[in-house]
Amino acid sequence: MIPLFFIFELLKRIGFIGLAVPLLLLVWYFIPSGNTNYNLFYIDRNKDNNIIKYDIKLKENGELNMEEPINIYWVKNTDGGKKEGLNYAQKKLAYGLKYVKKEDDEIKFQFVSYGKRTFILRKLKGKSEYNVITYLNNKTVIVNRIYIHITGGTYFVPKIAYLQLYWKDAYSDKEGIEKVIP
Repeated sequence: MIPLFFIFELLKRIGFIGLAVPLLLLVWYFIPSGNTNYNLFYIDRNKDNNIIKYDIKLKENGELNMEEPINIYWVKNTDGGKKEGLNYAQKKLAYGLKYVKKEDDEIKFQFVSYGKRTFILRKLKGKSEYNVITYLNNKTVIVNRIYIHITGGTYFVPKIAYLQLYWKDAYSDKEGIEKVIP
């Protein structure tokens, strides 16, 4: 991509300074920036309206960022939609991920707080985007959302009544919800 300052300088030198800002905005808007990150799934809770988002981290060439393939952060809807990283306790005890296996185009992981289920980050056959999948009754399902219903406890040890895993069948587009009691 051509650096924006170069375009600005060129327009300034040829006397089109009045067009510089609108043209720069158009170039910035329509030319891809190389940002290849997108949302995989999110967690919401009954406690408040804030959500934890899990975004894929790809290199500009579309390959997985193997060092940190998933970026996890809060969207604080109770604070105007402000984005904020997880704190140490949240990463290590609750919403963080433990990578079980990393291969070229596939990452297996579990939540640090729930090691009973393995999730896989990979592309499905015939698809161009990565998805987080898991298996449910011998079906491959794409994870869209996880809902956590908290009924008390403390900050470090909340009492979780149940989880709901919102999924879509990877091959039939059928959607469903699995209720998990931890």
